[in-house]
Amino acid sequence: MKILKKEKLIQHQHLNSLLLMISILFSNLFFAQKLSNYYLTTDIVTFKNPVIVVPDNNKIGVFIVESENFEKERNIKKLFTQKKAFLFDTESFGIESYNDRKKINYKDFDYEYSYRKEEEKTIILKLDDKIRSFFIGFVKLQYYNHINASAHSRTPYIKNTDNYEMVLIPSFIE
Repeated sequence: MKILKKEKLIQHQHLNSLLLMISILFSNLFFAQKLSNYYLTTDIVTFKNPVIVVPDNNKIGVFIVESENFEKERNIKKLFTQKKAFLFDTESFGIESYNDRKKINYKDFDYEYSYRKEEEKTIILKLDDKIRSFFIGFVKLQYYNHINASAHSRTPYIKNTDNYEMVLIPSFIE
């Protein structure tokens, strides 16, 4: 009789564990930001000397990279794969991230580039010295390309994936 009670107790514990795992999974999916194509964090990253690069002005893709890394390696796709080049954005996701930007007291200022150089199809821009810090956001690459393709009628520089990629947005917090 005791053995039978132990088996029922063990089965009951397994069922409880299974139900707990299922409820955690569903709540995680239900409340996770990952259901969104884009989200902004309060984390900030700072560069010593950032450069904005448009590797092919006929394609979609604006990237930010440390100038030292760009001087060593001009291949943005390679730098992007190595997580040394990141998507850069100032306005494409402004409407979608309005509430996120409001929560972090994001200030939207106009800013100038202190340097602009064109090399064939590549455009290289150096930001003003006061812009060294950037809010970190995440965007599905497929969504980034879709939003910018419809806005600019161009094809993507980095091929579509469903992966989240880091997108950096200028921070004017002193």
